[in-house]
This record gives sequence, structure tokens and C-alpha cells, in this order.
Amino acid sequence: MAEDTADSKISPPPRDEHEEKRPGKLRAIQYWFEWALLVAFWRILTLLPWQTALAVGAGAGEIAYRLGIRRKVVLANLAVAFPDWTNDQRRRVARQSYRNAGRTLAEYVLLPSLRPDQLEQLVEQVEGLGYTDLVEAGRKPVVVLTGHIGNWELMGAYFARMGYSLKALAKPMHNPRIESALLQTRRSLGLDVLYTGEGLKPAVRHLRQGGIVVFLADQDARKAGIPIPFFGKPASTALGP
Repeated sequence: MAEDTADSKISPPPRDEHEEKRPGKLRAIQYWFEWALLVAFWRILTLLPWQTALAVGAGAGEIAYRLGIRRKVVLANLAVAFPDWTNDQRRRVARQSYRNAGRTLAEYVLLPSLRPDQLEQLVEQVEGLGYTDLVEAGRKPVVVLTGHIGNWELMGAYFARMGYSLKALAKPMHNPRIESALLQTRRSLGLDVLYTGEGLKPAVRHLRQGGIVVFLADQDARKAGIPIPFFGKPASTALGP
């Protein structure tokens, strides 16, 4: 990832109205520090062989878990989902989840360097599912509904390499430097992003042009969603396509 990605000419995404209100200078310093850490980590990974990079990614996830980054939130969610589990079971699953997230990040960093045949080896072909019908049906408007499960970026890169025009509906990150860097990487993979603040007209336009619009609808929709019971608790859920 080039160092100038944060200062690229890509138009900044619409800002999230729920962004935490911090003093401007303090927020700018925080964003720069987060971006610098990501750039350093990114460059280290690109110098490593595939399996070594995945191991380093898992190690970074382990560090994040031990530092307690959102660990209380993860453990609280596991307690809701698995009330019969012991604390040790929840901690073990949470730790593995952090390690897996680190590996997923490492995969994402290395995706642009993979040849099409290498990318295809990472995707398990399953017959009888919707995406198989999509491949066989040819170019036509398609809406894909999924979640942040496994390496969702790999799915998008795979279909883009097959020649499909993908755009994902997403909420911009709080850190505009990181958002810009990730957007450049996605575009290098043949993907693009439609930001939630832009409304649905760009998504409809892309569908009419025969493209694919992807909704990752498993995040808090806040005031834009409707409350749906989820594990016995109300969760603000996107209305969906």
C-alpha cells in the first residue's frame, strides 16, 4: 500500500452522523496514529510469504485480544448467544475469533498480489447455491445479501476477477485516512463501494446497468432500521433490499 493512499484524489465518503465527537486536533492525531500503524503492519505483511503473513496476522489478533480491544463487548455478546457456556469457553472462542480476524486482515492485504488461479484456490466451489446460478445465468442485475462472515472481501474479489461488476453498500469508517486506503485497495481488486449516506439511487442505477449490489446487513442500523428480536434482545436491523 503506497504511503500516499490517505492523501489520494478519491472523494471522501459521506461522514457518519454518529461519529464520536472529539476535539478536532485530538481526533486528527488519533486518526493519523491508527493509519500509521496500519501502514506499517500492511508493509510488513506484503514482504512475507503467504503462510507466514497469515501467522503474523493471527499473532496481531492475539495481541489485540490480550490488550482488551473491545474484548468486553465480544464476551458480552457471547454470553447472550451462549448463556450455558462457562466463562472459560467464552474466552477461548473470543480469543480464537480475534486470531481469525487477524488472519482475515492478512489475507485481505495480500489479495491484490494473487494471480487469478491462486485466488480461485482459496474459494470452495459449492454446487446448488445461489452464486452458482449467478455464474451460469450470465450478466443480469443481482442483489447479494450476506454478512461480515469469514473473509467477505475475498468473495467480492473472486467475483470481480470473474468479470462481474460489484458494488457493496457500506457505512464509512470513522477514520477517513483508513477508509481512503481501504477504498483504493478494493478498487484495485475490481470492487467499489456505495456509501449509505448517498441514498439508494446509485445502487438502483448500478443494478439497471446489469451490476451486482452487495448488502452486508448484519450491523447496527441505528435510527434507519427497525427493531427485530435477536437472541431475545431488540436489534436495529436494516430494512434490506
